[in-house]
Amino acid sequence: MITETNTQLLRGVKTGDILTVRRLIASGADINCEDLQGWTPLFTAAHSGHVEMIRLLIDAGAAVNSHQDTGFTPLFSAVLGRHIDAIRVLLEAGAAPDITPSGNPLLELVPSDWKYRDEVIRLLHHSDATPEA
Repeated sequence: MITETNTQLLRGVKTGDILTVRRLIASGADINCEDLQGWTPLFTAAHSGHVEMIRLLIDAGAAVNSHQDTGFTPLFSAVLGRHIDAIRVLLEAGAAPDITPSGNPLLELVPSDWKYRDEVIRLLHHSDATPEA
């Protein structure tokens, strides 16, 4: 359900306003609400690579593996956005490294021209992603 509080939370995450997001979480905003495109606050933070925001949302109870049924998880978003620090934080929080929209392993979707490709593949392997890329 989209409420004014949830709209403000989503806007705060999108703009990187950590203080507003903290205040809204404390006032009871739905940490797993969705915008009109179905993006949760954590998915949005992962997409932008905002590590402090990701940590705040996870600590507040955000679903790390939201949208497992579609594969559009926060980790998928961080990989496509090429945000290695966000990938690390999400994996440390228990993000499943083997969920993607296509059903193919996330390892296969790591951009081949990314300078951190090898490190990301190592991180995904360490988190039990399969199969080898």
